[in-house]
Amino acid sequence: MIVAWQQKIINQAKELLITREHVSEAQAHRLIQKRSMNLRISKLECATQIIARYNQSLGEEENTLTNRNRTKTFAQGDNHPLTSVFFNAKNNAEESI
Repeated sequence: MIVAWQQKIINQAKELLITREHVSEAQAHRLIQKRSMNLRISKLECATQIIARYNQSLGEEENTLTNRNRTKTFAQGDNHPLTSVFFNAKNNAEESI
């Protein structure tokens, strides 16, 4: 059973998927559900991984934008960390809907 604080973390991960991956709330829910089943982990752990991945990519983006001497390490679009992780799951979720 998921308690309130766990649901808040899962909802935060859904919001990240909705805003960064441009999916609906139902698709975001299905992505988390499907990924957690495929990896045999809890939805909470899956949501935590999504949030960590987003925070990591955000840090890379900030470093790239503030340091002009470094080569660009963050690319949006198909090379975005969230896109690469969830692209296959997104397609599978859309096919099953």
